[in-house]
Amino acid sequence: TGHVDLDGIARLRQFAESIPHAAGLSGRLDLAALDVLVSELTDTRGEVSINTEVTGTTREIDTKGRLEMTGSTRLRDLGIHLENLQFRAEGTDEGIRLGGQVRSGEGSISLEGLVSRLPSAESPSRFGLKGERFLAMATPEVQMEISPDLEVVFTGADLNVTGTVTVPTAKIEVVELPESAVPVSKDVVFVGPEAETDSGLVALSARVKLVLGDDVFFRGFSFSSFLEGDLEVSERPGQPSQGRGEVDFRQGFYRGFGQNLNVDPGRLIFAGPLDNPTLDVLASRRFEDNTRVGFKISGFLQDPTVDTYSEPAKTDDEVMSYILFGRSMRS
Repeated sequence: TGHVDLDGIARLRQFAESIPHAAGLSGRLDLAALDVLVSELTDTRGEVSINTEVTGTTREIDTKGRLEMTGSTRLRDLGIHLENLQFRAEGTDEGIRLGGQVRSGEGSISLEGLVSRLPSAESPSRFGLKGERFLAMATPEVQMEISPDLEVVFTGADLNVTGTVTVPTAKIEVVELPESAVPVSKDVVFVGPEAETDSGLVALSARVKLVLGDDVFFRGFSFSSFLEGDLEVSERPGQPSQGRGEVDFRQGFYRGFGQNLNVDPGRLIFAGPLDNPTLDVLASRRFEDNTRVGFKISGFLQDPTVDTYSEPAKTDDEVMSYILFGRSMRS
């Protein structure tokens, strides 16, 4: 038998919860160590400074602080040099307020936002990302500048991205199709670990408008052209990426059968799955006798239809004779 003084335990708990706290932490870290820890980084310079203050009681601890980072680094795979990097994070009553900017090439990107203490639909974390002619990639295959204007909202369960990304200039040269771009046959059935799907803890939704400027050029697979147009890309949990809009070919050429074929008109029309737009392409050449022959490509990207084209109308054999030999079968 025994006796437990519950009132005494309650008073002891109240005393423990009311104990005041006051502590702080400050320090600096040289960013050069990141080159060893992150293989993608090289030539990293700068420092991180941190100052934090903990006040309040055991029951209601109030943590405030400020983190600042300055420096520069190079990203190996992207081929870009991030310069004049400035980033700050400051604890407030609302949460952690973020801000910063970084330069790449002739342009820069800035970030402003607030990380809510407990993100929810009523009090989400919210970030804004804006930039102008930021060099996003500079490799032998791709050189690209972007001007983003995006808003990111996180509710704790959902991540939503909206806004516009303008590509004022880009040069894309594809020597060969990367292995990752070769689609797996629909007949293939995965078993084991590869069959598992990662549902994830956060549902990603997006509606972003992609605007191609007047200096976006593509070359690959015997085809070359400037690309222009607007494309709205949307993403919803559990659904394939969708596209709405049109990408036009300007000054397009295709090298085939020993001939340079002019591509006009040429466009990709998006009105559904992003990876399967409608094709509206005419690749042709006009010969000395004023005969125009070539190929008309229609249907969908994943299942195109290719027909011969001629003006004035000619048989398929006549069209191929012009394309292969540069003259009529009767010549």
